[in-house]
Amino acid sequence: MVTTLILLFIAIFDFKKHRIPNLAIVLLAIVGWFDTRHCTNLFLGLATLAIGFLSFRFFNVGAGDIKLLTVLFIFLIPTTSIGSFWIYFSLISLSLTIFMRWSISDYGGQIPLAPALCGAVLCVIGLG
Repeated sequence: MVTTLILLFIAIFDFKKHRIPNLAIVLLAIVGWFDTRHCTNLFLGLATLAIGFLSFRFFNVGAGDIKLLTVLFIFLIPTTSIGSFWIYFSLISLSLTIFMRWSISDYGGQIPLAPALCGAVLCVIGLG
């Protein structure tokens, strides 16, 4: 339940302000550490961080999105659900992009990724 609330806060905050608070990511990591439903996957998290750094450097992906994705892969996303996570992420981010393109008149081409990342995690692990 706490995980769900933190994920919803991060998604809404990023949607409104295009930033992800570091404190929220730290809280998510702490809650994820104590959540016994999932195993930690440090290797996947470190690989995500390395690829994320390159994405930040060359493709203008936000640092908060990379930190969030790293925490999600280490603590919340089961290894067996990575494929499902990417499918949900793709569907949610596509829907968000279409929504923002058609509903916001001064859309600058940037989409907040946290709603898609958090939504995909909630779809994979459930809303409990």
